[in-house]
Amino acid sequence: MTILLVDDEMLVRNWLSMLISQLGRSDVTTLSVSNAADALECCRKQKVDLVITDITMPQMSGLDLLKALSEEFPEIKTAVLSAYDDYKY
Repeated sequence: MTILLVDDEMLVRNWLSMLISQLGRSDVTTLSVSNAADALECCRKQKVDLVITDITMPQMSGLDLLKALSEEFPEIKTAVLSAYDDYKY
């Protein structure tokens, strides 16, 4: 299983990667990128099973990323993990 972490904050990406690695599963690979455009490019270049994304990022939001992923890669599972406190989403 390949998990792609998408967040503009490096500390968050590193923390999530560390948590996932503590599961002790040798069949899980974690990739990380800092923005939605790079996430789409990554998904185009290799098979990704799960994308975990932040909502608020520069240029393209996590919600825009989810829409693009659902159109281009409907088989990829997605999750949003955010500390953003604007509940209009």
